[in-house]
This record gives sequence, structure tokens and C-alpha cells, in this order.
Amino acid sequence: MSGILLILLLFCGLCPLRAQEPITVESYRDAVLRYDYDMKIAERLSESSFRDMRRTRAGFLPQLSASAGFEADFRRSRTDAGLAKPYSFNVQPTVSQTVYAGGKVRNAYRRAQTDYEISLCSASDAGLQTVYAAEYGYWNLAADIALLEAARRYVGIIESLLGVVDSRFEDGYISKSDVLMVRARKNEAQYSLRTQERIYLSSLHHFNILMGSDPSAAVALADSILTWVRLPVRRSVDEILRTRPDYMAARLQIRGREYDVHLAGADFYPSVSAGVTGVWNTLSPNLTGSTRVDGYAFVRLSVPIFGWGQRRNSILSASALAESARLEMLRLEDEIARQESDAWSVIVESAMQLRQSYDGLSIAAENLSLSTFAYNEGQLTVLDVLSAQLSWIQIYTNTISAARALRLAIADYRRIAAVQPDIHPSAAVGMAN
Repeated sequence: MSGILLILLLFCGLCPLRAQEPITVESYRDAVLRYDYDMKIAERLSESSFRDMRRTRAGFLPQLSASAGFEADFRRSRTDAGLAKPYSFNVQPTVSQTVYAGGKVRNAYRRAQTDYEISLCSASDAGLQTVYAAEYGYWNLAADIALLEAARRYVGIIESLLGVVDSRFEDGYISKSDVLMVRARKNEAQYSLRTQERIYLSSLHHFNILMGSDPSAAVALADSILTWVRLPVRRSVDEILRTRPDYMAARLQIRGREYDVHLAGADFYPSVSAGVTGVWNTLSPNLTGSTRVDGYAFVRLSVPIFGWGQRRNSILSASALAESARLEMLRLEDEIARQESDAWSVIVESAMQLRQSYDGLSIAAENLSLSTFAYNEGQLTVLDVLSAQLSWIQIYTNTISAARALRLAIADYRRIAAVQPDIHPSAAVGMAN
């Protein structure tokens, strides 16, 4: 038996480990949504608002209450019939129903309903913010990976040139200054590589923490920053206002403030309640210990008469808050219109920059290839090759930065326009690896 276990352990040890499955932007977005604390907090707040709504609904229903009391004397009292019992008690259950309270119960329930709807809007808005944070973290890491690969490739290109320069210097074809220039450029490229590695690690930590993983865990991305990207369909401001959660919450807040106005005056209107109560108690004085049961129905009317202007000031205060909520909604309309215009402008400009960078990259790559070949043939100086290399890495870096800016601009526009990530494309911009 031990021999079989040993064979199995050796077999498992020799089997290759399963490669890490690349993470797509969709799967990463779902993982962040499941882990995000803002989403969990929004869900709990919505649950709390729902329970408050159910609590205020109880005001429409009859209320059952009961009171009881027990008394005991330390000294017995004498009467003509003899000693009285040293104790007495009473139990009084009551069923009451609010008939009219100036609309207080109805408006309180509607206000609670509105608060619950606002909490749902807040949860939707938290979802949009979380999706944007996830897409930002994903494409930021993808861009830093591409920049790190470009930096390593740049170091490799210079090292290849350095090998040629050293060989030609040993043969006596070039001076020492050419070697020193290439070595200095190599040191500069290695310094930039270390800087980019630090930036990459910072993006990796942010990427992992967003989905609740080990900050230093290595990841593989399925989507590269240097792939085709589809531009979103532009939405009108009216369309955005119909789906944007914070604007919907602002409109609901106006309705809630209107209910507050009614609630402010409800305390100063007449109120009517009715009910039935019963009493089970001992006789007074308690001579025999016998009890009796009695009961009655009641209707109570309460009419506030004078309150030193409290009703008027309460209503005016609530009305001012309702007006401020309406003004806040109008301000938000203008802010959303500005955000949409700015975000779409960023998309257009980033797309144009990406197209221009992509065109320039092919030219820079061809120029680098020709310059390197001409130097090997002795037709150009090493300074010309270094200039071509520097031009190539700058344009390549600009292309990656433009691709990142476009991806982040699209994610920001989706957040502002309150649309789902799988929107229909209207155009496409991209580049090859």
C-alpha cells in the first residue's frame, strides 16, 4: 500500500501545474462587484430602508397594548367585615385604531417608501462607481504591463546595438565616444525599466486589492491594452437623465420633501382615535379576593388650538427644504450635461491621438530598422541609430498611453451615461501588437 502511495505522489509531482487562467475584464468586473464594500454597505442600507417602510406601514393597522399593576400592603387594615386582603391587581388590554391624524400616518408611510426607492438608486449608483473602478484598475494594469514590456524591449534593442558597437570598437572602426554614448543610453534605459517595474507593481497591488486577492499575486490578463476597442454610442442628456441613479434619487428627494411638508403640519391638525379596552381587577377594598371584568369602547378627539406659530414655521421650514431639493435637481441636470459633453470630447480626442500614434509607430519602427541596417553597413553614425531608437520608444510609449486614455475615457463615459458595459458599438479604434 505504501508503494502505491509513493507512486501516486511521484506522479502528481511530475505532472505540470495547471496554468493560471487569464482574467477577462468581464470576470474581473464581476469579482470586484462581489467583493466591493461600497456595494455591501448600499445593500444593507437598502435593507434598513425597507424595514423602516414596513415599520411605518403598521400605523394603518389596529394596535394592541396592555397594562398591568400589582400592589401589596405591609399592614393589614381592619374593617367591619374583618381583615382586608393585603394585595390588589389590575390588567387592562386595549385595542385602538387611529381614525384620522391629519395625514400623518399616510405621509409617513409614503415618505418611507420614497426613502426606500432612494436607497435602491444609491445602490445602483454604487454599482456604476464600482464598475468604473474595476475597469479603471484593469486597463491601468494592462497599460502598465505593455509599458513594462516596451521598456524591456527597448533595453534589449540597446544591448543588441552595444554588442555591435563593442565589436566594431575592438576592430578599430569607431572611437571610444561611440561606445560611451551607447552605454550611457543603456544605463538610462535600465533606470527607466526599474521605474516602470515599480509603477507596474503599484498597479498590480491595486488590481488585486479591488477583488480581495493577495496584493502581490501574479495575474494574467486576457485583454491587452493594444487591441481593438469599440467606441460607445453617444446618448442624449434626456436619455441619461432617465437612467442615471443619482438624478432619479434627486427627483425622489423632491417628492420626499413634499411629504415632509405634510408631516410638518400633521401634528397641528385634529386627530381622532377609537378603540376598545377591558379591565380585570380586584374589588376595592379587596375584602374577599374576588375579581371582576369590565370594559368599554372609546372615541378620543384631540384638537390643537394655539401653539405660538409652531405650525406655520414648521411648514415654512419644510417647504424651504423642498425648494432646495428642487434646485439641487436642476443643478444636477446642468452638471450631468457638462459631464457628458466633457467625457465625449475626451473620447473623440483620445481616439484621434490613438490613430495618429498608431500611424507614427509604423513609421518609427521602419525608421529604426533602416537606421540599424545603415549603421551596420557603415552609412550612418551611432548617434543616428540612438536617435531612431529614442524616437521609436517615445512613439510606442505615447501609443500605449493613448490607448489607456481611450479605454479609461470609455469607462468614464459609461459611468456618466449610466449604461451597461456591453453597449452596442458605433465605431472602432485599435492597433496591432
